[in-house]
Amino acid sequence: MALSGFLGAIVYSFLIGLVWHDRSECDLPSFIVSLALKSLWISWLVVVFSLITGAGNLLIPIALILIVASIWHDRNHNTHKLEINWLHIALIAGVFALSLKIFSYSFWGFYIPVFDVGDGIVSWNRWAAELSENRYFPVDAAYPVLFPGIWSLIYKAQGSHSLWMFAEFSLWIIPLILCASVMMIMRANLLAGAAAAVFVLYFFFELLGRNMFNGAMDAPVAAMMFTAALAMILSANASDQDERQELYEGRLLQAALAVGLASTVKQAGAMLIPVFLIWLVLLYWQEKVEGRRTLFMILITLLPGALFMLIFLMNEFHPLGHFEYLRGLADSSSGDDSKLANSFSLLLDACGPVLLSVLALCAISNLFRLQTSVARLGLALLISAIAGFLLFADCCSYSVRNGWWVVALLAASAIAGVMAISGNAIRIGAAMAVPVRLTQVHMVLAAATLAATASVGLTLPDDRLAEIQANSEIRFMPQAALIRRNFQRLKNTGLVLSRDQRLGFVSGTAGRHAFTFNLTHFVGKGPVGFFDACGTHDHPAPYSDEAVRTLAEILECRPGSLLLVGSPQDLSLLRKAHPAILFKQIDADKNWMLLEAQLSAG
Repeated sequence: MALSGFLGAIVYSFLIGLVWHDRSECDLPSFIVSLALKSLWISWLVVVFSLITGAGNLLIPIALILIVASIWHDRNHNTHKLEINWLHIALIAGVFALSLKIFSYSFWGFYIPVFDVGDGIVSWNRWAAELSENRYFPVDAAYPVLFPGIWSLIYKAQGSHSLWMFAEFSLWIIPLILCASVMMIMRANLLAGAAAAVFVLYFFFELLGRNMFNGAMDAPVAAMMFTAALAMILSANASDQDERQELYEGRLLQAALAVGLASTVKQAGAMLIPVFLIWLVLLYWQEKVEGRRTLFMILITLLPGALFMLIFLMNEFHPLGHFEYLRGLADSSSGDDSKLANSFSLLLDACGPVLLSVLALCAISNLFRLQTSVARLGLALLISAIAGFLLFADCCSYSVRNGWWVVALLAASAIAGVMAISGNAIRIGAAMAVPVRLTQVHMVLAAATLAATASVGLTLPDDRLAEIQANSEIRFMPQAALIRRNFQRLKNTGLVLSRDQRLGFVSGTAGRHAFTFNLTHFVGKGPVGFFDACGTHDHPAPYSDEAVRTLAEILECRPGSLLLVGSPQDLSLLRKAHPAILFKQIDADKNWMLLEAQLSAG
């Protein structure tokens, strides 16, 4: 399981892009960004193909295609060289080292190698589990599922969706893309690159930290939108500097890939689509991009989102999902304040007045250099950030995490402003560059992948993986330990009943949990959907009122079921709601109490 899971994570998040070759990748940072974005884009196509056709594990045929494609490319394009600039390598290593130092304070002490937040587990990872079985029940939430789709491919490769470690590991492609993108900016303009590095280190690594990997998509969509904006800025800079056409179009391709991917990470990512398409059309009118290439870029941008809407609408839900419900949450969370005031306060508290003020000033500086493409694009990004803030205030300001992408767009506009103002003041040239054949790069990637996969396979047997998964779950959900030490009491038919939906997805209780909002009615919910607690586990389905059961019904059809309550108040409410049921506490841990329940004889 470890070998196939780790190899799946590497292939689907980074290596599968090798089948898509273009000659615009001229240096190491650009190669990394292009390869990662292409891999995610192609993997999404594999996800949709698997769901529609019912395909199983495709890792072996895809690995064979990768090998054949690499051999063919190396034989037919062996003159293509990649510049390995040792200064770039030193800078990437430095950024990573600094990020690890920052993480050591705000991240590593809390790092858990599995998903650990409610939305990440019961929504995003549930969709991944469903997709791994070629089923998809989005309920009425129109959330795109790029990363859950990639996790589903990993689950197929490892043969189980009960182990989350390698799915979580696939998210590490995001900081790699961010760091390489920063290096690309730094190569074009050292001052703008330094500003980008400071922002990435502070905002994404220090402030967001664990949120990049906890299974929710709020931080990843902000990171992908930031990456897309940086690629657009690089294309504008290439236009201003009259860079060679091959390099110029390569930057546009990276932007198209990143914008398309951002729109399938979460809905907010679609905010960049009109900006990029307008920018692309303007370049076509200026005869900087030919017509066929423009249409190709448009296809690359729109196809991922279109494929998501295809599989979402197959379930006959409204394309806007539960937008009105989210607006209601925003209304209630704003209290007596206006939505705008509440939203601004949330972002101010999260990021601090200094960061937001500096970003705003740098973004406004685009107005002073509108004769450059970079500044015009920076202004467009600033307008998008303002429009995004208004949208955040209207629908999603019940939590600051829904507004992180607004800060990312503002930062991208600020970096464009710094680049436009500073011009060509400092650029990192190719003095330290060493040309390396792409064939050699392929050989290094293959050797590193084989070595890492073999190491993981030898050092992490299945029982060790299961132990890591279980121990990690207890770290973020201590009540799971209470269940496990009493698991034998469930016998063969019993369920765990509680308010905590996450219990239906963790080791031991996956598929053996029914949750409740009101302590009176319960519905089964597990890794692949809702189920009738008194029915069968084999055919989970979208939520239905017909699947809801009373506590008395469950105790009758599921003897041995246990109730988990998190407070004395819940216990009091439970007894008041069910006077005909006898409750007995059998174990406790802090505020958590595990109860046996029995219908009274009367």
